Amino acid sequence: MYQQIPLTSEPNQEFEVTLQIDGENKNYKFNARWNRVASYWVITITDQSTGEIVLDSVPLVSGGDVTSDILLAHYSLKLGAGYLMSIVDAPSSDSPNMTNLGEDFALIWDGEI
Repeated sequence: MYQQIPLTSEPNQEFEVTLQIDGENKNYKFNARWNRVASYWVITITDQSTGEIVLDSVPLVSGGDVTSDILLAHYSLKLGAGYLMSIVDAPSSDSPNMTNLGEDFALIWDGEI
């Protein structure tokens, strides 16, 4: 099942998401921050039931002309995979910038492991 993670360009956003992973609902807290030095967004994912940080400061960057990048599949955490995708025909940048996250780019979650 694919789910869109509700990201916006609001700095230092934090929200809870129920992800369906292998047919089971699991609650996570997402934190998205703009890294001013590197000029990209990073996300931290925390397991709501344990308070344990599952992933920390993963950059949200794309591969330029690639329209869909596997973001988290290479982490063996049984979370599924996150895809950073352009959701417009002509995004204003190759990767999400400080103002177009959630408008030109979306994080799509695939909960199949």
